[in-house]
This record gives sequence, structure tokens and C-alpha cells, in this order.
Amino acid sequence: MIYKVSKIKLFGVVPVVTVKQTQTQKIYYLFGLRLFVRKDKFSVGGRGREVDKTPIYMMAHDLHSRVFPKYRNCNAGRDMVVIATGPTLDYYTPRRGMLHLGVNMAVVSGKVGLDYVFVQDYVPDMQQAIDSYKRRGCKKFYGVHYLEKSISQSAADRVGAERYCFIDNDYTTPWAFPPDISVLPFQTYSSVIHPAVTFALWTGVRRLYLVGCDTSMGGYANSVAMRNNKNMLHMESVLYGWRKFKEYAAQFYPDVEIISINPVGLRGLFRDVYTESYLAAHPEIDRSSVEIF
Repeated sequence: MIYKVSKIKLFGVVPVVTVKQTQTQKIYYLFGLRLFVRKDKFSVGGRGREVDKTPIYMMAHDLHSRVFPKYRNCNAGRDMVVIATGPTLDYYTPRRGMLHLGVNMAVVSGKVGLDYVFVQDYVPDMQQAIDSYKRRGCKKFYGVHYLEKSISQSAADRVGAERYCFIDNDYTTPWAFPPDISVLPFQTYSSVIHPAVTFALWTGVRRLYLVGCDTSMGGYANSVAMRNNKNMLHMESVLYGWRKFKEYAAQFYPDVEIISINPVGLRGLFRDVYTESYLAAHPEIDRSSVEIF
């Protein structure tokens, strides 16, 4: 899959060298003729620098073996809703008896009482809202990146969060998602949503519902207060992660049904259902041809 094309021009006009970049390699062309292929080295944070992965796995083994065994199958037979912050979140009304796991800014929507939360993006616009998790009784998990992007221990301590280790956009492992999160780091593909849904399956749920997982450039739900309403989602990477997650779930959790509520970018990937409020706001959708939640 080609996700980036760069052109080096002569005198700023005529393209001389074209570089087509995929998830794993760069292909160089001279005046349209293929020159050579360079395979990307292991990437941390998408920056393409080679690192020794051993410490990552040592950290995850030590940390996760103390955190996650107690959550194995703790929600056996129950339904869980994973809440992201895409615009379709505004069309969701929670149902009694379902567990809810939110990511990042899901707390500020006020629509759902959360049972769990995963946070790994702690930029200035988010800090005050995310710190408000301290007042919530949900189980909190704050991410630790091997080299960068880490939330400080003090921020985690303020809200009583447990820690988890993640690596970002590593396409070199033999597995796209960890078979055992009690000893392996989470894989993320440019989004906290991937550790969240991996954990949800680990807890033994019967059905997994996806809400606000728009996987689009549509911004954020109106109920999520963001000063900058433009989202910086790396679409190709996030969608790649979702496709790999579907394969992962089919292999390791074949009995779990995964359902997208009001899907946008994920339409057709899992079982799709729609809420009445979303259909009312989108008359272009033929309600007779879709399943209603």
C-alpha cells in the first residue's frame, strides 16, 4: 500500500526523483524508472531510526506481568463498548449492563460513565481534562513509550493510574498485536485505540462495540471540548492497525463479535449497526438496508 509520494524537482519544476513510501519500504524512481528499494529499519514513533528492541520487551515483561494477569477474563461473558472521540460519539446513548472503556478525552463528553480508560496522548490541550480522571472511579491505564511520548509518572500517580508499555508502528514483529499482553508490549498504529481494544479482548468480553472510532478526518465529537478541532489522525496507519486487529481477533478470540456503531472509516470491516439519531441526521443512508442498534 503506497501512503506517501514525494518528488524532488529540477529547478523547482521538473520531477527528477520520485519516492513512493509504503509501511515497510521506500521505492526510488529516476525520471519514472525504478532505481532501487530501501527497506525501512525498525521505527519508533515513525521516525525510522534503528534501535535495539530488547529493552522494550524487557520493560514490558516486567511491567505487564505485574499489571495485566488480574484482568484476564475478568469480564467473561459481558459486553463492552470502547469509546473514542470521533463525531459519531454524539449519536450514542449508553445501554444498561454494558461496560465502557474510554480513550484519551472520552471523559469530557459526559455521555458515558466509564469503567476503564486508556490514555497515552498527553498534549497541553488534553492535560487538564485528562487529569480530571482523578475524580472518577474507573480503572485507569496510562501509557509508557520506550523512548518518547511517555506520560510522566507524576501524572499517572495523580489519578492513580496503572502503567502499560507500547511501541508505535513496528512492522517488523512476527505479530501485529501481542498474543499475550501480560508479557509483551502493546502495539499501536498511531492511535491509543489499538491498546484499548486489545485489552478489551483480554478481559474475556462476549461482544465488543466500537463507538466514536470514526477513522476519518472529521474532527472530534461536539461533546468533546478541544481547543483545536482539527484532528491529526494518521489515517493510513490507523486503518492498517484496524485491519490487523480484525485478523488478530479472528485468530485469538474467534468467539468475540465486534460491532461498529455508526461506522465511517471502518464501514464494512466489522458488523455495522446504526442508531436512530444518526440515521435521522443522515437521510442519505437508506435505513431499510442497514441494521439498527
